[in-house]
Amino acid sequence: MELDKRNIEEYINRFLEGETTNAEEQAILIFYSENQAGGSGEWSCYEGSYVEVGGKRISDVKQIMPCIIETLEEAERVEKLAQERVEEICRSEKEIEEKELLVSE
Repeated sequence: MELDKRNIEEYINRFLEGETTNAEEQAILIFYSENQAGGSGEWSCYEGSYVEVGGKRISDVKQIMPCIIETLEEAERVEKLAQERVEEICRSEKEIEEKELLVSE
């Protein structure tokens, strides 16, 4: 598998959907380590992004892309936990409604 500017968006979309293999994720990291992520398209929104490491501001997208990807992974994990919690609450509410119906009969 070779990532390039023609197919990186496909791999990123698959990554965001949790459909990439470890090897593909490593290839994405290598791609962004070796290429400037700026320019046009969906990923241009990261131009101007920065991270602070040891009090030093780093704004080179090529250098910070791993941090961006890590943040996106964490956001996806938190979103999944939130969705699981919402589903749990919905199940609890449904159980309460069913019990209320039994009591009122």
